[in-house]
Amino acid sequence: MMPSMSHALRPRLSRRALPPLVVILLSACGGRPSMSRLDTWQLHRGDLPRAGGAFDVSAGRWRAVTRPNLDGAKRGESSIVWLRARLPEPLPARDPALYVGQIRYAGEVYSQAGVLMARYRRVGEPRDGRFGGHHWHLLPLTKAQGGQWVYFRVYSLRPDRIGLRGVGAVERAAWMRQMLRFGAHFLVLGLLFMIIGLFALINAAARRDRLYFAFGLLALSTGVMSLFDNRIAQVFVSATGPWFVIVDAMPFIGVIGSCLLFEGIFGMGRRQVVRRLWQVLLIVMLARGLLQLLCALPPSLDPVVAVLGNGLIGLVTLLLLGLAVRAGVGQHTAQARLFALGYGVFGALLLYELFDINRIIGLPPDIYPWGMLVFLLCVGVILERRFRSSAAELEQSNQRLQESNQNLEQKVAERTQDLDEKNQALETINRDLEQLVEARTQQLVTQEKTAIVGRMIQGIAHNLKTPLAVVKSTNALVAKKADKVLADDAVGELATKTLKQLRSLATDSELIARAHEQIVAVIDTLMLKCRMDQTLETKPVDLNALVRHELEFFQANPVFKHEVKKELDLDETLPTLQLVPTNITQVIENLVSNALDAMWETSDKRLSFRSYQDGANIYLAIGDSGSGIPEDVRERIFDPFFTSKALQGQAAEGEPTGTGLGLHTCVELLRPFGGEIRVESELGVGSTFTIVVPRSCAGGI
Repeated sequence: MMPSMSHALRPRLSRRALPPLVVILLSACGGRPSMSRLDTWQLHRGDLPRAGGAFDVSAGRWRAVTRPNLDGAKRGESSIVWLRARLPEPLPARDPALYVGQIRYAGEVYSQAGVLMARYRRVGEPRDGRFGGHHWHLLPLTKAQGGQWVYFRVYSLRPDRIGLRGVGAVERAAWMRQMLRFGAHFLVLGLLFMIIGLFALINAAARRDRLYFAFGLLALSTGVMSLFDNRIAQVFVSATGPWFVIVDAMPFIGVIGSCLLFEGIFGMGRRQVVRRLWQVLLIVMLARGLLQLLCALPPSLDPVVAVLGNGLIGLVTLLLLGLAVRAGVGQHTAQARLFALGYGVFGALLLYELFDINRIIGLPPDIYPWGMLVFLLCVGVILERRFRSSAAELEQSNQRLQESNQNLEQKVAERTQDLDEKNQALETINRDLEQLVEARTQQLVTQEKTAIVGRMIQGIAHNLKTPLAVVKSTNALVAKKADKVLADDAVGELATKTLKQLRSLATDSELIARAHEQIVAVIDTLMLKCRMDQTLETKPVDLNALVRHELEFFQANPVFKHEVKKELDLDETLPTLQLVPTNITQVIENLVSNALDAMWETSDKRLSFRSYQDGANIYLAIGDSGSGIPEDVRERIFDPFFTSKALQGQAAEGEPTGTGLGLHTCVELLRPFGGEIRVESELGVGSTFTIVVPRSCAGGI
């Protein structure tokens, strides 16, 4: 950021935003910088009778009139208007050819259709009623729109080389050649600036670059001003027409471009640019209003206003030029210094134009557009350097990006190879773990089955021991009684006692037969169980009968036989199911065993069996009066290796243990048939596990 402007000039206005004010102030003050202005006169209608005369072209002589003959001009006739009182004294020694850009009179404006030319020759005092040597030649004027002032704006054309002696075709042609000599470069430079601006705007659209857009605006606005705000254009184009409304708007467009250029080159922020832009426009409007107020003063003060206006604009231009150069040099960058150099040349030529330095050193006027050309070329070089620098940086960034991509690809390949190796190692570990888990699962399943077989053998032994004891004791009693009968000698007593003993033997024989039947039933149940465990084929299964067999089998468990109250509610209309018998029996055994374990601390042990059906499924509900299952445990009871029981070696005396495979195994056994197990539990009341088998497993369906 550059140092702020001094408080004496503009405390809050940045110096980087001030230089564009020069072009705006010059245009706003009414003195277009494409002309070298001699002076400006405004004559009220009341001044006209004292200031004019006319030359009667048809009579060939001068005559005094009360006012200039503008009526004839309005009708398209040629007239000569003389305004002696308004010419400054002393006049230049050489004959100037002058033209008027606009004439206002009697509420109407006459736009120039030709030129208003004048010849001056130094003479003595007026004699014989002749009105001196100030001759104005007014070619036909055309009517335009309103106004109340006769308004002359006079510009010098350096006509000392024309040598006009009259108002004829030859003189007018010579005057046009002279005008082209001093005005053609405006046309050429205006076209050049417009072409540069258009190309810059096209590049800005293609590159999406704000600096090119600002450069295009500045060049295009300068081109329009140079093309239409010059002597040739003002001869043929109305000074009050729409073209000059556009020309007067060009400096505002130029200041926008200048502010954007200053932002990009000197690093102004967007908010600063907007704030500076509004400050610039405010100053321009104040300057325009001040000059309009001054121009409304009486004609005698016009020369003073002109001198003061040029002096004020020159002072501001000089100050802004110094600030611009200082700001550019202070940046310590080549582009800032180049910008300051271009603007310095442009500002110096503006000062040369404002103070009419050409009259002092003898150089030609109207050369400030060349300064604008130098300024635009400097800005163009800056933008091209910035573009090339950006392109080089982009190329370097692309190269670094490619190198980074290559390094990244190499790293990705290395990481990928490393990940592949680790994945292979993990897969090997997973396979080993799966094998270990499978082996452990099989081992636990085998242990579970061994435990079930052990309990079964224990039950069988218990069931066989009781009837065998009955057979043994009864058999001993029969033998004892037989020995006693054989020892009796008396026939009578033998007959009576024999009869009584035979009756007792019959009773004992009946007990032996009952014990035999019990043993045979136990053996049959054992053989049925063994046959069911040995087959994996689906067979017709009567679910109710299977429940009853399992109840008989669990009679070997003393707790089940003596402490548990059994409740059966079986639907005898259940259809036969096509299942693997060993699967469904193992499920029932696991559920009953879990129910017995859940009631190990319960005094009121109740076990219920209920079978029922609906249109979709067949159900077997096994309920207990245990302690119930908590909600968080209920969601995991079917997970493998999850158990709410104590592990072996950690259980208290009499506390049941578990492996976490029972319920999971039950679910897996029912899955091939589409079956499932549902659980309902309430803490302190008990749990109910329901085996659900789809009706599609029913035989004949």
